[in-house]
Amino acid sequence: EVRAVHFLSLCVLTALWSTLHGAFVNGPLLSATLALGVFLFGIDGRHRLAGNDGRWKQIGFHALTAVATTITVLVVHPYHLRIVEFFTTNMGKSRRLGITEWLPPDLLGLPALRVAAALIAIILLRRHLSWSKLRPLTPGLATFALLFLTGQRYVAWFGILLGIAVGMAGRDGVSEPRPLSHFGSRVALIACLTAWVAVLPAWH
Repeated sequence: EVRAVHFLSLCVLTALWSTLHGAFVNGPLLSATLALGVFLFGIDGRHRLAGNDGRWKQIGFHALTAVATTITVLVVHPYHLRIVEFFTTNMGKSRRLGITEWLPPDLLGLPALRVAAALIAIILLRRHLSWSKLRPLTPGLATFALLFLTGQRYVAWFGILLGIAVGMAGRDGVSEPRPLSHFGSRVALIACLTAWVAVLPAWH
């Protein structure tokens, strides 16, 4: 059951995330792509716009999470409504300075090779995966794959989502997992990323 405390907790985590690293925009984006994926393919990827399988609750949860966290960012971020200007300016400056993570990937570089290796592994494991369960995550995978073509920094997000997809698609014959439908999994993901960014300066 989704309660107000769920959205409140996610908003608080997103607010903290937005003060630590610019990647916080990927949180609302991920929620939006999940809402789209469940809308198009259903929870388990085999049902579309008919039936009563709890799909609309999941669509509402992901969509409201995307809206609530976006509003939170607009309120707490120093640039507020000028946040688009902040990102475009920062992105242009970073590319002019030649910062690697903002540059398009080299097709023979390590990030691109990692993506290629992951896709090859999935092809080799195709008989052990339930492709229908992957469908709700395809909008997210496509989105971050396109973003990866614009900047190497998105390879980690593509990899995280791909790992979740493969985990969901395993044919265990026991249950029908739902794409990040459990509140705890979303909180855990944001909390881990926040912690990682928080301790990163200590490594330099």
